[in-house]
Amino acid sequence: MLSRAFVGLLALLLGNAFIVGLNQIYDKEIDEINKPFLPIASGEMTGRFAWGMCGICAVIGPCLGECRLVAIALLNVKLKLDSYLVPST
Repeated sequence: MLSRAFVGLLALLLGNAFIVGLNQIYDKEIDEINKPFLPIASGEMTGRFAWGMCGICAVIGPCLGECRLVAIALLNVKLKLDSYLVPST
């Protein structure tokens, strides 16, 4: 039971990493002024690497969810935040 809880926690942490990563990618200019210590704003992490990490987190997080409910909840949050964070063209 503890291992299942750990896997669920890891899935949620990966979902959070995806959300925070997207926020830092799209708010780079704002973060350069307000939070210059963040990895993307400071230049410690490239945008390409950040996109790669976000992609990995977006795929692995829901796949780790052993039950379908966790995977559905993570994908629901991901889709809502995608539509909120990604600027319309």
